[in-house]
Amino acid sequence: MDENTTVLYVGDNLYNYGLPDEVMPTMHAFRIALGEKCSFCHVDGDFASDANPHKEIARKMIVLARDINAKFPDGKTHVSCYTCHRGNEHPATAPPEGDAAN
Repeated sequence: MDENTTVLYVGDNLYNYGLPDEVMPTMHAFRIALGEKCSFCHVDGDFASDANPHKEIARKMIVLARDINAKFPDGKTHVSCYTCHRGNEHPATAPPEGDAAN
């Protein structure tokens, strides 16, 4: 993470994604949004490890979503991981072949 990051480090390599009782539901939401298991970002048996590069990518994407949501004056969440990923590791950047408008 860089000096512009708005997420705060709180210890044991855990960044503040909300209140302590929100961490597991938040992680579950990430897992569902990407259609992956926890080991997609975490090292099995060492969740604090940063050895998996997907973990840093996820942190940057969290900052991106927070920055976008901060631009809305109503304070609501308009963008989440699921907004783009829709249960897929890689978000679709174009409609599927043959999906033409009528």
